[in-house]
Amino acid sequence: MAEDPRYPDVLRNLEKLVKCLVGKDLPNVKLNSLLHYAVHKVRNHRYLSINSHEVSRSVENLVDRFHYEGLMHQARAVRFLCSVIMNHGVWKDHYEVDVQYSILDFLLHMAYEPIQMHRRNRLLMEERLLAIRAAIQSAPAFNTPEFLTKPNPVEFEINWGAYLREDLIPIEPYDSDSTLSDWSEETSSEESSYYEPEQEAVTSLDQKEMAIVYANCRAYPIGTNTYVPAPQRPAGQKKTTFTIIQPEYISFSGIQSRHNWCTLPKLKALEPPRPPIDVSNYSVDHMAKAVHSHWWRDDINVHTLTPTKNPCANFAIAHVQHMNRYSRSLIKQSLPKTVNEMCLLREIIFMFFEPVDCCFFEVRPEKLEISVRSNVSICSVSHGTLKSTLDEEVQPALQAMYRLRQLVKDLLRPTGGKTTTGTLECFAGGLRDLMQPIVQQLLVFERRLLDKASGKNESGVTLIGLVLHMREQFKQLQELQLVASDAVVDAPPHLRSAYLLTKLYRHTRMHVTYQKMVTALLLMTLRRFCEISDNWWRHAELNDSRLEFIVEYSSADGQGICERRLPEDAPQQHKAILAELQHCEFYRLLITYAMESGETQELLAIINLLGDLVNSTHQLRPLHDDLIRQYFDELKIFAGCAQPKGRRRESILNPSPHKLSQFFEQTLMATARVGDRRLIGMFNQHIRSDRACAIKMEQEPVPLQVLDILEALEKCTKLQLPQVMPRALSKVLRQRCDQANQYMMHWYREELVIADHVHFLRHVLMFQADYIMYPFYISLFRQIESGQNWASSSDLTTELYDILDRHYPNMACELYVEVISRSRAHSLKVYEALNAIAMAYMMSPALDRIITANQMLSYNRIWRLMLKVKWAIWKLENMHFIKRKGTEVYGPLDLVGLTVRRLEILRFWLISMISSLHTHLCTHVLQAIGAHFEEQLPKVFTIRELAKLHEEYLDSICKHCLLTEEFDEFHSALEQIFHLIFVLDMEWNSCGNYLNVSHALSLDISSDNTLSLDEADSYYHTEEANKAMEYLALNQVGEIESTYIRCHQMMAGILTNLVYKHDQKFLNSLEVAISSSLPC
Repeated sequence: MAEDPRYPDVLRNLEKLVKCLVGKDLPNVKLNSLLHYAVHKVRNHRYLSINSHEVSRSVENLVDRFHYEGLMHQARAVRFLCSVIMNHGVWKDHYEVDVQYSILDFLLHMAYEPIQMHRRNRLLMEERLLAIRAAIQSAPAFNTPEFLTKPNPVEFEINWGAYLREDLIPIEPYDSDSTLSDWSEETSSEESSYYEPEQEAVTSLDQKEMAIVYANCRAYPIGTNTYVPAPQRPAGQKKTTFTIIQPEYISFSGIQSRHNWCTLPKLKALEPPRPPIDVSNYSVDHMAKAVHSHWWRDDINVHTLTPTKNPCANFAIAHVQHMNRYSRSLIKQSLPKTVNEMCLLREIIFMFFEPVDCCFFEVRPEKLEISVRSNVSICSVSHGTLKSTLDEEVQPALQAMYRLRQLVKDLLRPTGGKTTTGTLECFAGGLRDLMQPIVQQLLVFERRLLDKASGKNESGVTLIGLVLHMREQFKQLQELQLVASDAVVDAPPHLRSAYLLTKLYRHTRMHVTYQKMVTALLLMTLRRFCEISDNWWRHAELNDSRLEFIVEYSSADGQGICERRLPEDAPQQHKAILAELQHCEFYRLLITYAMESGETQELLAIINLLGDLVNSTHQLRPLHDDLIRQYFDELKIFAGCAQPKGRRRESILNPSPHKLSQFFEQTLMATARVGDRRLIGMFNQHIRSDRACAIKMEQEPVPLQVLDILEALEKCTKLQLPQVMPRALSKVLRQRCDQANQYMMHWYREELVIADHVHFLRHVLMFQADYIMYPFYISLFRQIESGQNWASSSDLTTELYDILDRHYPNMACELYVEVISRSRAHSLKVYEALNAIAMAYMMSPALDRIITANQMLSYNRIWRLMLKVKWAIWKLENMHFIKRKGTEVYGPLDLVGLTVRRLEILRFWLISMISSLHTHLCTHVLQAIGAHFEEQLPKVFTIRELAKLHEEYLDSICKHCLLTEEFDEFHSALEQIFHLIFVLDMEWNSCGNYLNVSHALSLDISSDNTLSLDEADSYYHTEEANKAMEYLALNQVGEIESTYIRCHQMMAGILTNLVYKHDQKFLNSLEVAISSSLPC
């Protein structure tokens, strides 16, 4: 548009239009803004592409809106101005059809919400209208002779009728291609005629000649204001000339006025916008000018004196004056400010509701403290006495109320980026409810105060009366503030909620004087915990949007549900809070229940039984209701115990239901006098609606509040309550878990058959079925001793499967052997090589919750111990007696024979010791307590109990097998015994090699075959003798024997110490067997 040559003209005309519409006295900034708005409208809106019907409807709607708003004059003015625009003659020769609608639409857009603008600028428009009227009245009349132009004689000589009809070219209508012209021709003609005024009303010619008249009048020079009136026409002469009647101007008031309205007085320029005013709670300057400013101004001292002859009535001032007068200038005290006692009491009551700095009190919001001002008193009491009284009796309660209100506000409506939790909101709601009776008592005393001010005879309306009236309430306020300050901490949401519950629980002990109040508060605060648990059971989803629950789902390491943790960089204060919580029994109760709930639901989801559980839990009552019911059932030992019921509480500020019902009845009776049923129905409609709502509210059950619980506890007993909260809470929480555990335990017993799995592990890994595993471990021992590459997991697993498949076809494929140490697998010592392998059992997730990975480590420790014992027995049994050739069986033993006999005796000793250990493991451990799990399984009803039963069962076996940390010394001695057996085996083989050189399989190492039989026999005897002497020189029988004796003595001492010092009675038989076989 800026490149259009018409743009400067358009911009200039727009500026004139804007100034005409808004006035010339507008500031330049605002004027430029409006001008930019107008230019934007012209630039971005194609007003020539217009729908005439839509514009007509917009005009009609605008006129109707003015009518509905009661602006009749404005409506008529809009209608008239639209008719003037629509019937202007300039549109007839325009190349665009319906261009008048485009102009009208443009002006409507430029008006920009005329109804709202009239509302906003009504006063300014009325002032401008008054200025216009005043200008019109002050202007001279237009039709006076001095303003009339002289007649032009030329006009009398010209026949204007014939002149205007000459050379008239008929104008054909412009052919429009509008899509609306086909169907809206009739409507357009009707709408056009709607805006056409009566032509005879404004001109003296006929209507058929007006088109020619206006067509020729457009050629009249602009700016000419000459007017030639027509001469007087004789009577009976035909009218040949025409006259244009002056148009009428219509004002908003509906009064016709003269047309020269342009001579308006200059209006006062608008003031620039003022800066915004900073609004605060109070203004210091205003307070200094107020009537009661002397209460806190130090430069003004106002003393209230009681007009009485009693000298003690003004004791506050009289005492100071007396001390100043008779102290001989040693004491100079300033006179205290004094007010009457009524003002003091009103001030105290106001401070309980909205604490501010006043005459007697000073507020420090940053510390949430209220202090009593000094040197301020009432007339009859010295300022020191009054200050001490207020400090001791009133100020603690005021400060407690101030802090409690601020705490409730912070917890219910947190600001400044602070967060809260549902548990804290329940606690804040309970605090607010407990403060309501205190507020009611304050209002009761204020009513007495007002009654006395109005002239009623009220006694006890004094400061002492207020203290006595509110003593119990003041004490309760301080107790509530003590509990709140101790229970609310700044920490992460889950720590804040848990810490609040544990602190409230500690305040419910029997030695606490306000035990019942905190018990009611604790029951109400547990609502959020119960709601989360309820939703968890009902929807199988932990909805904890505020992260306040004590457990969470963790995807790390596949843990599932776990206790909510703190980040590693958490402050030390938060870690101290968590450590304190973990030592609280109440917190442990909550965390145990939450963990069990999560684990149970996870297991139910794994076995596809969670949907059945969710459907069954919808029939249960809310958990919080069950908790309150169970708690009061635990208190049935008291005769007055009853379940609390919610009830509506009346306030002195609200009318009672009885008075409200009377008011309704009186109003209905008063309206019945009207007589017209329709009017009566209209008058009584809201009354009947309010009455129906009141009746409906009375019929609805009232939710239980903390005051209802407190009243029930007070009625129960006047004594302290027993500590039954943990028992009641555990019973209620256990009800949900028990229902889920019924599904789980039935599945574990009947579907999973967990007893068979434990029985299978005991038979295989604990060698209770030794006849099954015998081929496997004998083959394993021989492979290790032979030095083969035996450490192959697949080969060992295949061999194990072939053995187990015949006896346990369903479970054999789930057990396999894995190599856990390649370095140990290369050892030729069997007892060391056995530490390189372990058994692994493939289990379902449900079974893995009972038989955990750590417990499989315990199973493997038992399995390796049994393998080592089996190897020791197998090795000792396979040491055959050494028989020397040429010796008599029952003859006397030589030195070599005695050495061999010592080896045999050492073998017997080791067999005796290993047999005693094997008997203990197989008979007193596996046989005695191996079936303990299957026996106790029917007595278990929960998943946690089942897991605990298996854990205790396995721990007991490990302890009886001497595999726990407390038996490390015994294990060291046992490892030396296994090593001694390995050494004995090598010595045994060495002895056989030395003494049986001439046996059938021995090699003939002589090179001379020409010897005779006698010579050969003598030679071999000599060779054997040499070998025997060599063996006697090189054998280690003495060292082995002494080592065994020391190991046996050490093992006997360890067992004796365990049995008689550490009271391990299950080792009594093993200790007797080892100690009684101790070599001398």
